[in-house]
Amino acid sequence: MKTILIPTDFSENSLNAFQFAADFFNHAENKFLVCNVYDIPRGGTSGLFTLLQQLKEQSEKNMEEFMSSLSAKYADKSFTMESKVLQGNFEDAVAHLAEKAKADFVVMGTKGSSGLKDKLIGSNAASVLKSIKLPVFAIPTNYDKALINQICFSYDGAAVDQNDIELMLEVGKQHDLPVKVLHVRLKEGSPIQNWPELEKLFGQHKASLHEVAAESYEEGLKNGIEGEKDMLVLIRRKKSFWEWLINDSDTQKVIKHFQLPIMVLPDVD
Repeated sequence: MKTILIPTDFSENSLNAFQFAADFFNHAENKFLVCNVYDIPRGGTSGLFTLLQQLKEQSEKNMEEFMSSLSAKYADKSFTMESKVLQGNFEDAVAHLAEKAKADFVVMGTKGSSGLKDKLIGSNAASVLKSIKLPVFAIPTNYDKALINQICFSYDGAAVDQNDIELMLEVGKQHDLPVKVLHVRLKEGSPIQNWPELEKLFGQHKASLHEVAAESYEEGLKNGIEGEKDMLVLIRRKKSFWEWLINDSDTQKVIKHFQLPIMVLPDVD
């Protein structure tokens, strides 16, 4: 059994995130744990108790309506759905719940109702991607399962843990998705030297290496995924491509343009 934690702000993008979970983790024994976190807005201190109570009641009402809509939409599915309403800092609350529930994955919309029109990843999703020690799926606004026909693993040339490969293949095998290993090589970079060893980690699963020479990571990524229907996989570690995803606006624009679902794996260094 897998436990999939799905934080929600009750937006349309939250529904997209749940749809992704339902598509890729639809085994009957799996449990979907939907949570909403509320807290006092920054700088809000007047009438603290009353405001907290109002926020709690609104969150519980929204959650009840949200879960009711999910139950109706997925009435033919046999997976389990539960919900939690939590108060506190979003990042801390999600991390605590993930640990308590022994969650296997976190699935989030890349942009909810924050109003950050020019951001691929809202602040809540970014904080979870940066901190939580679990595989995290970040799902774009226009997610559509039909637009995914392979996994694109952005490989930086560093060591890869077998467990990361297994997590990647867990999704790939279930939906018969081949793996494209994409290496963006900058001017000072070298071609991949250890492909035979890396290929062995994928076992019998179909995997191929694609190298793209470029002036920048965002240029290489754009050239590597253009015209493809990918789920992008990154390993979360310092000085790797995923740092550009979180911090570099040009890279975010590339991914936003292609509307890629992203799987961020825990770091191994």
